[in-house]
Amino acid sequence: MRTLAVLLLTLLLLATGCTEDQGTNVDPALVDAVAAPENGACRVLTPADVAVASNATRTVACSEPHTAQTFEVGQLPDELSDVSYDDPELAAFAYRTCGRRIQEYLGGDESLVMRSVVSWAWFRPSEKAWQDDARWYRCDVIGGGDHSGEFRDLPSDAEDLLTGRVSDDWLVCANGPTVAGAERVPCSEPHTWRAVTTIKLGEP
Repeated sequence: MRTLAVLLLTLLLLATGCTEDQGTNVDPALVDAVAAPENGACRVLTPADVAVASNATRTVACSEPHTAQTFEVGQLPDELSDVSYDDPELAAFAYRTCGRRIQEYLGGDESLVMRSVVSWAWFRPSEKAWQDDARWYRCDVIGGGDHSGEFRDLPSDAEDLLTGRVSDDWLVCANGPTVAGAERVPCSEPHTWRAVTTIKLGEP
């Protein structure tokens, strides 16, 4: 259900074409950048920042507090080079690409990633940069999800965060009389429900 929710949210945001707001603490050099952004860069992103299609938030040193880290940067495939800026195929491509790559990056399978407190967001060029033939995409791991009122800081390097015995700080639990509507909290905090596995039903 979480995967479906992320996809539907992504498609909705894509369809709205919200690109004027490119995040907080914007770097003017990145606003309409045609060149692809730096992979591995860290940023302080908020839920509002990931609710828009393009992001130009300034980067920070990964040794400083940050809530997001870029884990994948690339060029869109040739078959998407001529699609419109708000074509749903762009979101579908990002969903497949970022969703697969984040498992490799964090070191967890799909079930474990879906049971963690981290998730991912993707960004594309601004509309102006798109008109100038920019066709890159950027995938960021973020310290929270669609249930988060604010994001938490990530470690200096989020790669392999879910490898081996995972700290309860990075697993998501629920606190409430029922799962539905319960507060989502890290499993290191008091909780009444803990997911032990995630089962995917049906075809992709």
